[in-house]
Amino acid sequence: MHTYYSACGKRDMAPARVAAGFRAAGYEAIGFTDHLHPWIDPSIFDRLRRDLEQSRDQLDGLACYVGCEAEVVAPGTVTLDAKTADTLDFAIISASHFHLDHVVRPGDPSPAGVAAHYLRFFVDGIRCPGASAIAHPFIANRDALGPVAEILPHVDTNGLRAALQEAAGRGVAVELSPKALSPNNFDVLLGFYQQARECGVRFLIGSDAHNTERIASTARLEPLLSALALSDEDIWRPAVPPR
Repeated sequence: MHTYYSACGKRDMAPARVAAGFRAAGYEAIGFTDHLHPWIDPSIFDRLRRDLEQSRDQLDGLACYVGCEAEVVAPGTVTLDAKTADTLDFAIISASHFHLDHVVRPGDPSPAGVAAHYLRFFVDGIRCPGASAIAHPFIANRDALGPVAEILPHVDTNGLRAALQEAAGRGVAVELSPKALSPNNFDVLLGFYQQARECGVRFLIGSDAHNTERIASTARLEPLLSALALSDEDIWRPAVPPR
């Protein structure tokens, strides 16, 4: 989820208010993932942590993890560095922010060229030191490089399986994203998630909340959870309590 520390987060998404909304809905643990664009000062995560600490007595034991949503901006270039990662409880990596002007697009705009670009960014996200999960894998806002249903079938089968096996080996999960619930995306992404599970990858439950209407909304992911027949062991969780 995002707070007002993300430019795309609504102004009423104050960290304490967001946490209180999830606690009131019965959640036991949540994770904050404000954007780490190239120009963002990582001190925002320290400020967010202080905001939560000041409201600790009101949260009735809710575990609040402070993470970030970093991004692959070019081949081999991710906005998360080891120093920042060490200050966070976890980090998700977007490998598909192609709707943003500062993220490099493929030189080859054909479906095969786009698919290869997606896969390269996906692997770079997996290999980023400090990565916990890949955010909304293979989904770009507004279908920036084309519909996912037209791209994923062109992704190299062996290359994708190798990437998923590497993710499993590194303990990097993939997000079950609300964006996968679109009727245009569901079937093709379900196939991707099934392959990820076969490779031993775990899953992060994401609300991607940017506004108060999306607080405590992860129940809408039930169609994906049911279709994949996931168990508790399939769900990624931070290995240690929040700092």
